[in-house]
Amino acid sequence: MPFFDSDTITKISSQALVALLILVIGIVAIKISIKIFSRFLRKTRIDPMFHRFFGNILKVALWSILLITLLDSMGIKATSFLTAFAAAGVAVAMALKDSLGNFAGGILIMFTKPFTKGNFVECCGVSGMIESIDLLYTTILTIDNQVVTVPNGQLTNSTITNYSKLETRRLTLNISIAYEADIETAKKALLDMLAKDNRILPDPPPYCVVDDYGDSSVNLILRCWCKTSEFWDVRWDNMNKVKDTLKDAGVTIPFPQLDIEIKNERRM
Repeated sequence: MPFFDSDTITKISSQALVALLILVIGIVAIKISIKIFSRFLRKTRIDPMFHRFFGNILKVALWSILLITLLDSMGIKATSFLTAFAAAGVAVAMALKDSLGNFAGGILIMFTKPFTKGNFVECCGVSGMIESIDLLYTTILTIDNQVVTVPNGQLTNSTITNYSKLETRRLTLNISIAYEADIETAKKALLDMLAKDNRILPDPPPYCVVDDYGDSSVNLILRCWCKTSEFWDVRWDNMNKVKDTLKDAGVTIPFPQLDIEIKNERRM
């Protein structure tokens, strides 16, 4: 008696042929889908560094669907496989809870784009330039050349100040003059100083006002706008000019002073 009868051989052959056809069509469909998805990603605002990641997710999902379809076409129930994968997924998720939080943070950063590579930011007690953005961590290069790695989950739960987001930035200089000095003369001298710097933007125009009256000085605020990329150079250059500018205008920069009044009381 033959091990397989003709009906069994015919059934197995037809199943194998259907499975082979599904496999060929599935592979072609997966390649086409990935190409279409890649073109779609290039048209979005999603950071290019995440394109490959999402492409891999789609590839795994499509291959999983193809595998389940193949098993089903061959008469093999995929329920047991799915149950095992689900149980394993729950165990892995519990073990990698913090990493999954950082992963979710990376996804949020990718879509909300609070910063991009090269931006100067301040967050989580660290300030510096964004060196790289990964799915789990963001690397920041500080001014003193230290590399700080911050978990994305911590970033998304903290306040982020992005100094490079906009093209222009307001510059504020705090300057003190003596009470004996003429305020209008000081203000005019400082504004003339800024007018000579072609990096200062004319709109909105610079201005200088009295901020408050200190114990030993009149405190002025000098404000102007410049390009974000030139902010620190403009600040340092003009701070270096303030002392000589006020000196040439006859305005004194005061030292802290304290007036003491001594009263002689005659005791009876």
